[in-house]
Amino acid sequence: MRNLQADLKPYTFSQFVDFLFAPVAQSESVSRNDRWYFNTKVCFDPHRICGYYVQLFRNSAFLLDHYSRGQLEQGFSAMTVRSLSCSVLELIWNPDLPFVERAECVSPHFSQRIDEPDERCAAGMTARKRQKIAVHLCNVYSADAARVRLRTEN
Repeated sequence: MRNLQADLKPYTFSQFVDFLFAPVAQSESVSRNDRWYFNTKVCFDPHRICGYYVQLFRNSAFLLDHYSRGQLEQGFSAMTVRSLSCSVLELIWNPDLPFVERAECVSPHFSQRIDEPDERCAAGMTARKRQKIAVHLCNVYSADAARVRLRTEN
């Protein structure tokens, strides 16, 4: 697969959602490393994209009416990989974003037990993916807290 480029800086929320979910769902036989989100270089404003994720996670039911199951699975997978620089997984580790913004980005996933379905996110994010993001956020919090302790002790 060829490398793709996307400039998300001027994107509206709807355009960002299309960026994640509109690509044609690739066959299961396509290697994970050959999927579009592993080969796309993205230029974006982290604050804006973080806000778009908050908006998406708080109200994702509309996704069911607009995208196929394959597109939803692919879009949610794109959110949880390190290779896509605007993924949730990358944003929650971005030290240029205040921790409060990073936490807000995934806070809808803490409002329930990991093993129960989330009506707000019923459009496709599995409990496993929610748990993966939650674990990463806990690691980010621990790393940030350790850095703050080191700065105050020195």
